[in-house]
Amino acid sequence: MSPVSRTRKPKNNKKKAARQPDKARPGWFDEAIPAALDGASVLMAANGPRELEQATAELLGAELAYRLEHEAGGLAFHEFAEDVASAATARIKKAAADQDDTWEAPLRLLHGLNALGTPTIEAAAKTGITRAAKWLRRVPAQAPEWLDQRVVATGEVWRLRDVYGHRVAVIAGFAYPKRTTSEVFLFDLDLSGIPAFAGAGVYDGVEQAADAWRKTAGDAELVRVEDSAELEELAQFTYDERTVVGDESRNLMDNLFRARRRVQDLDVVVKLPQRQWLYEFNTATMADPFMKWHEDTYGSVPFLEAVDGLAEDWMEGHLPETWFGVSPGRVSVILGLMTDWVDEDQATIEAKLLLPKWIRWLGENSKLPEDLIGPMVALAEKGYVPE
Repeated sequence: MSPVSRTRKPKNNKKKAARQPDKARPGWFDEAIPAALDGASVLMAANGPRELEQATAELLGAELAYRLEHEAGGLAFHEFAEDVASAATARIKKAAADQDDTWEAPLRLLHGLNALGTPTIEAAAKTGITRAAKWLRRVPAQAPEWLDQRVVATGEVWRLRDVYGHRVAVIAGFAYPKRTTSEVFLFDLDLSGIPAFAGAGVYDGVEQAADAWRKTAGDAELVRVEDSAELEELAQFTYDERTVVGDESRNLMDNLFRARRRVQDLDVVVKLPQRQWLYEFNTATMADPFMKWHEDTYGSVPFLEAVDGLAEDWMEGHLPETWFGVSPGRVSVILGLMTDWVDEDQATIEAKLLLPKWIRWLGENSKLPEDLIGPMVALAEKGYVPE
């Protein structure tokens, strides 16, 4: 990274700080775990593994969303799911000992956790399932034959990218080995800032998932992925309680565990690229061509320190493939980052004057039409930072 000497306020790479989990066991577990177990009765309506997985995701997602809104800290969502698995196991043991029929809902919850949980959650669920099998030998009723079936990646992957290049959909095929049904999983990724998870969902087929994504991201061509190296965005994917900021949608909370699990399952089959370190680069990569464009366009050389500052905040934490693109989301991000610059510093003053030109340069470089470039330039001129 090129050194930048301008004075700054303490740096903040996000508009909101990530919610960090506390190490101590959160007190809300004592209320939330029994609530999740009592709510597991809804799982009895599932008629197959896909329905069970979805119902489990929604059951846990409702509790996570509530805690995200009402708890100041101590999220520890993974530990919560592990403790739910342990509590479900205890309920099955008691039901088996009492010879009653209350064992199936917690058993279904364990299988749901096994299907959508990341490794530590999966391990806790599998432990419970193994123990339950021994206890339930004394119980005459049997669980459905499909209960232990889990979806696996087929290796088929498709991709869409919006007109700006900062919103990407990855659609991956999945199937149940013992069943004739198949499905796809949609990963909706936002690259306008630090690579982030914008949404996810299970769909019957590729076109259905693509159409659902287009409704929010705009028209885009569906392309079959032939080389896993094209899945760099998905390889950067991280989403758990350490990265949530507090305003996530219910869809995101429903998929907090499942989306990461699906990435891991896909990685086993297609071998995703290694994650990149996004905080080491040379600002000259962008600063030099912008300065040349500025001189050719306006007949003057801009203040180098200001250009270096723009390049640094534009590049840091972002995938290299997005550096020379621009989107309304990326403009909002840069405006937010520039609030950390010291107002009276010359680099800050010059950079704010240069930002609309920087946006226009990138828009022209991306061959965007004027009706898309103009509003972004206006946003930069206004200096509006969404709350």
